[in-house]
Amino acid sequence: ITATAERIRSAIDAEIFGDDKASTPLTVTIAMVQLHEEEANVTNLLKSIRLAEKTSRHEGNQVVLLNNENPKLSSSEADRLWLDRIKSSLEKNRFALAYQSIASLEGGGGELYDVQLRMRGDQGETIRPGEFLPTAERHGLMDLIDQWVMRQVLLIMKEQLGGNKRGMMFIKLSKAAIDSSETFLPWLKTTLDDLQVPASELAVAFDEETLQFNTKKATKVVNTLHDLGIKLAIHNFGAGRNSLQLLDLVPASFVKLDPMFTEALVSPEDNKRFSETLSIAQSKNIKIIASQVEDANSMARLWQSGVNYVQGYFVQEPESVARQSDLHVA
Repeated sequence: ITATAERIRSAIDAEIFGDDKASTPLTVTIAMVQLHEEEANVTNLLKSIRLAEKTSRHEGNQVVLLNNENPKLSSSEADRLWLDRIKSSLEKNRFALAYQSIASLEGGGGELYDVQLRMRGDQGETIRPGEFLPTAERHGLMDLIDQWVMRQVLLIMKEQLGGNKRGMMFIKLSKAAIDSSETFLPWLKTTLDDLQVPASELAVAFDEETLQFNTKKATKVVNTLHDLGIKLAIHNFGAGRNSLQLLDLVPASFVKLDPMFTEALVSPEDNKRFSETLSIAQSKNIKIIASQVEDANSMARLWQSGVNYVQGYFVQEPESVARQSDLHVA
């Protein structure tokens, strides 16, 4: 919630509101109050509202957490707390992986798994990446996190060698893997050589926006991964205006459609773009994955449209496991 509030504050702060005749910048203060169940009465709620209003009047353009024990925790203080937790998790190996099955609509073929990062909290609770990755990005820790995830998956793949539970693993990497490719790529090649795992069973996913942000360097990185035998998946494909052009620049094996495409068949305009995307991808022998599929009706429509794979809670919820030997094939 704090990370979402900070993104809202930052977006408003960066925007100029108005038109050619009159315009002005605006700021917003988001004050949040956590009330325990026994405190959730009208009196405490009104007190919290007054405190939030006071904070907004005197200290604008920030995200503030308010509670009884700590009446004021600024966004910068919250950021420092998350930073300490991330560093501690890296040092004490308190990150974890979850696996979500990517189901084939064609039948046959090997199992595909989407690897998702989690953090273990102090009380053993599961913390999802949306809560801590924004802080990791701001403080330049994504390269370490990318390496941690990659190494854990490669170790898991090594455990699978010779077994009957092998399948392709999809790992989403951050922009840092491209920005620091001079160190990341040699590290990856050395790790692959040391562990002797089949790179052909590994797919690296980058956000479409990440690949388009620095196309020249991204293309070099993707081509190097391709030469190593690693397949490329484009995440959130179709979100930008030049999505199809990207397919001419990088050797993608998979595209994971932006979630809006799951509902694309509802709108004739979106349906036309959806059909064009499918047609061009199929002409290049690129497999298409639809994400966030939540019902059987959507799955049936996507299958009829030519989508190859589906992923979502209707198919399977992400399953956290401690060791690869615990990974159950759906």
